[in-house]
Amino acid sequence: FRRLPEIAGLLKSDAGEPIYIFLESQDRKLVYQVYDTRVVPQEELRITESGARDSTLVTWTPRFVYDHRLLVNAALVGVLGSEPSWDTWTIALRELVGPLIIVS
Repeated sequence: FRRLPEIAGLLKSDAGEPIYIFLESQDRKLVYQVYDTRVVPQEELRITESGARDSTLVTWTPRFVYDHRLLVNAALVGVLGSEPSWDTWTIALRELVGPLIIVS
């Protein structure tokens, strides 16, 4: 999550360009498209169930102060099992939507 704050800047500077987050488990790979970022004071952070297939990544901000939380909201746009290979699917996704930004 060290690089998570970069997403907010990318979302603003690359208006219209999709930003993807890839999460991988042993049996599948999940692709999320970022649609919103915001910073809230730590006291205002609330974890709720949205009912959607979205994910919210949370990290502390600003660096070395940590009194706020950066929220990165993303919608699930793809699920991939073990076949076809991740590389094949990434190439297909790139052809479909354009450049990919992978945060690791």
